[in-house]
Amino acid sequence: DWDLKTDTLWWNEGVRTLFGYTPEQVGPDITWWHDHIHPDDYARVTATIQRTIDGEAATWAEEYRFRCANGIDALVLDRGFIIRDATGAATRMLGSMQDISERKAAEAALRASEANLAAAQAIAHLGSWEYDLRSGELHWSDECFRIGGYAPQSFVPTPELLNAAIHSDDRERVR
Repeated sequence: DWDLKTDTLWWNEGVRTLFGYTPEQVGPDITWWHDHIHPDDYARVTATIQRTIDGEAATWAEEYRFRCANGIDALVLDRGFIIRDATGAATRMLGSMQDISERKAAEAALRASEANLAAAQAIAHLGSWEYDLRSGELHWSDECFRIGGYAPQSFVPTPELLNAAIHSDDRERVR
């Protein structure tokens, strides 16, 4: 809870559970938060929050690195709801920070795994496809396009096109 008029900031117990700080370690004003934003993220984060406060928006959100008590930077999703007075001036911001480090690491691992699969398929000249029975959407890997003699992602594949690509002797069994 950030009082924008006095720059005082109140943190709940999440500052302990997520970031490891004791209540005595947490400063009473916005400079404590500023001091814990990663230097490479600081200008972007403080600029976007200031633009939001100075503007007319009701919400703000950013992802950035935040220094934990153990010295490690957590990747956080920080969101705030701005309370404005009758003239539209921002008076308070109520916010929440969520540690998304594990989620981002899992997403990066998934991207790496997908890249490795695509590379292995290209080396082995194997393609893969996925057909969503509910939506009727068909997705081909880049190697499927190449095997068929097409530039990767040169068109949206359809079930009819896939069916036509299967040898006529095999269509019924594949279907």
